[in-house]
Amino acid sequence: MTPETSEWMLWLGAAAQKSPDLSCLLDTQGRLVYLNPTAERFLLDPHLTQMSWLSSQEELTPREPNHSPKILNHLDALKEAATNQGWQGFIKIQSTREQESHETCLAATLVPLMDTSGEITRYHLSAHEVTALVESTGVHITDTRFALMMELMDDIVSLHDTNFFTLYATPALTRIMGLSARQTTGKSVFRWMHSEDKPRVMQALRRLRRTGEATVRWRHVSRQGACQWLETRVRTLEESWSPTRYLCSTRDIGPQIVNEERVLWRARHDALTELPNRNYFMEQIEKASATLPPEHLLAILFLDLDGFKRINDSLGHETGDTLLRIVAQRLQDTLRLHDVIGRMGGDEFTILLNPIHSADETEILVRRLLAAVARPVLVGGQELFVSASIGVSLYPDDGVDGETLVRHADVAMYQAKQVGNSFRYFDHSMHDATQERLRQERCLRRALEQGEFEMHYQPQMNPRTGEVNSLEALLRWKRPMEEAPISPARFIAVAEECGLIEPLGSWILQNVCEQAAGWLTENGLSPLIAVNVSTIQLTQPWFLRRVEQTLEATGLPPRLLEMEITESALLGKGAAALKTLEGLHELGIRLAVDDFGTGYSSLSYLRDLPLDCLKIDASFLIDLEAPQTQAIIRAIIELSHALDLEVVAEGVEQEKQRAILADLNCDKIQGFLLSPAIPAAAIPEFLKRQNEERKVVLTLAA
Repeated sequence: MTPETSEWMLWLGAAAQKSPDLSCLLDTQGRLVYLNPTAERFLLDPHLTQMSWLSSQEELTPREPNHSPKILNHLDALKEAATNQGWQGFIKIQSTREQESHETCLAATLVPLMDTSGEITRYHLSAHEVTALVESTGVHITDTRFALMMELMDDIVSLHDTNFFTLYATPALTRIMGLSARQTTGKSVFRWMHSEDKPRVMQALRRLRRTGEATVRWRHVSRQGACQWLETRVRTLEESWSPTRYLCSTRDIGPQIVNEERVLWRARHDALTELPNRNYFMEQIEKASATLPPEHLLAILFLDLDGFKRINDSLGHETGDTLLRIVAQRLQDTLRLHDVIGRMGGDEFTILLNPIHSADETEILVRRLLAAVARPVLVGGQELFVSASIGVSLYPDDGVDGETLVRHADVAMYQAKQVGNSFRYFDHSMHDATQERLRQERCLRRALEQGEFEMHYQPQMNPRTGEVNSLEALLRWKRPMEEAPISPARFIAVAEECGLIEPLGSWILQNVCEQAAGWLTENGLSPLIAVNVSTIQLTQPWFLRRVEQTLEATGLPPRLLEMEITESALLGKGAAALKTLEGLHELGIRLAVDDFGTGYSSLSYLRDLPLDCLKIDASFLIDLEAPQTQAIIRAIIELSHALDLEVVAEGVEQEKQRAILADLNCDKIQGFLLSPAIPAAAIPEFLKRQNEERKVVLTLAA
């Protein structure tokens, strides 16, 4: 033994002498060879009558009156300590003084000590008194009513020591985790925890020690290897007279996790093809570029089908949807393991080739994709033919972020579209697409100046009662006969990009409020009017004041105006957008989330923002008869109603869709089943006729 070792032995011996806990050394036969003063006071008490070694809290504090505790011999405890590298349990000491019986409870730890050859030479017993804890914290269950209450609790309530060894757990432990109190008492909570969850749980416990409370999700792994998701809330119990303890409440969240994963999956994927949607695809680009080795490339492909519109228009949307699903599967089957394919919408797909070593490798893969699309497709007994045009951009040569790379691939695709069934690499000299946008911008400016826009309105109906009391305002562009029509989605996007959305949005708001106020004054009609609001409008400081001035000038009551905002407008727009939303809400204007479920987003904004309505995107109604789809729609409706939000389903085209949505308690529906968008002049007559028909139906039903 070196001098340094001798000094440490002296220090340790001095610490043991002063320790309030018991500290003992036992030989291999269980004989005491050393006791500190605290241990002498307990174990060498002349009044000691009995000392019991108990393996669990259940034995220490039995629930049943006639329960006979399983008392261990101290040699059994030594044997278990030698086998398991330690033993944890309880020691109950009974003594008699002045003809009165006294009982002391100790929480004990017994560990083997080994020499350099690995042989056990001693055992160290440490213990501290928990009598006050057992008597004062309610762990000692003697009240029958309290015991019954514990048995009826759905969640597991448990008590743990400072090292998170279990001291007590309610009977729900068996129902939820399939474990008995005997199996868990004195054991670490980490014994049944999935290894991947332990770092996250340890981080939560560090937070617990700072704040006194934490909530963590983790997986319990059964002996058969099955995983079960649980959520545990932990609170710190601290008393001056006892060691720190932790009180836990644990519940089974398996069904909740499944629903959350299903909703999250739908939020990140296209409903028709089950491919990643735009937002999720962009995430994959950013992820791939962040981990790409310097000597490698990424290729972004923008693929558009040639001839799809002709098939979709002539054979119907159902045939077109089937064709899209088949093509999507072919593209997936052609790609490599780490490549990613997404659907942008319509017949447009984006593909991430990850990684690429050269442009030649890209060309080989692109030609395989073109060949896969060009093969005939059999749908409903008909052989259909489509081809594809592909634009290619390369990371990092053509851009360093997903938006730029996809935009450049889109520009290259339009070049390929001129030929058909071909591909083009992006080149910075490609200006045709930019010139087309400039032409569209000039047309938009002319349209505003010459009054080529008009408002149409699509009715919204209660699917159970047939009542129509709200409309969505939709912009239409009356283009000159010699010019090709442009879809609203496209010219709104152009207006946003070129800065025309401000005057166009103001024109829409003014016209809608004037028309609605006119219906109210002239016909006594007071339908709620929903107006779409651009992301750019929402973030402009003047927008709130413009809305207020428009309502004052037209005399339209704010309660009759609803503003629809997309998920992207709600998320990531900062304090300015939130202030605008709160201001609109204070004016009495209703706020709705449009196209819900089409973006990858957090559901927290439904709770945190002053919303009144949620509109389910039409893509969710695809295959509405499927139980899985109905389960998702039901979950969205129930969540919305719990948050006091009204639910509108868009894109309802079939009577069976209306019936299902009525059964699911959807508040309103909108789509071609009821009516397409109607010119403003025809709205009063439509509402009058609709309400008269409803009255007739109600009379006949009565």
